[in-house]
Amino acid sequence: MRNSVARMAGIAVLSILGLLLCSCSPSPLDVAARGELELLAAMVEEDPSVLNYQSRKSNTKGKTPLHHAVTYGKLDVVKFLIDHEADVNLTDRTGMSPLHIASTLGRLDEAKALVRGQANVEAMDIFGDRPLHAAAIHGRTRMIGFLIEEAKAHTGILNSEGLVPYDLAVRERKTEAANRLKELTAGE
Repeated sequence: MRNSVARMAGIAVLSILGLLLCSCSPSPLDVAARGELELLAAMVEEDPSVLNYQSRKSNTKGKTPLHHAVTYGKLDVVKFLIDHEADVNLTDRTGMSPLHIASTLGRLDEAKALVRGQANVEAMDIFGDRPLHAAAIHGRTRMIGFLIEEAKAHTGILNSEGLVPYDLAVRERKTEAANRLKELTAGE
């Protein structure tokens, strides 16, 4: 038991020394995801290209700090990035913009900030889905209302499967979302 504790302590010390010696700096994606606004501000001040840094790692390819801030619900970071002119329409390898992510996850405040920052409400991912399609697929009823009523998203646009957001909500059994879409598209 004593040897295993000593071994674990030794491994921990070596790991910390390794980090110190390699002078590794945190990724802008990690900083945005954790909501470390002061560190992100310092990174942007030192190198403004950090605003639109895109990951090359296979699991996060193409994602930017704005994608990560939206994903993790870091509204203050989202606003900071937009205020400092991060490109709100950059897409990841699947064509998803930060607004697609906000719509998928139901991050309404982040979506509102993105739209105020000129996010393209009709941006398409590789499946031909727009943010409204994403909200319908995931049953994000409040997001659907915002995208249609305030952001003026078009409700009748087909994705690459030939489906409109209402069709997707029905297919995915998102009854509340389907009802909201039907209500908001009555008379169209």
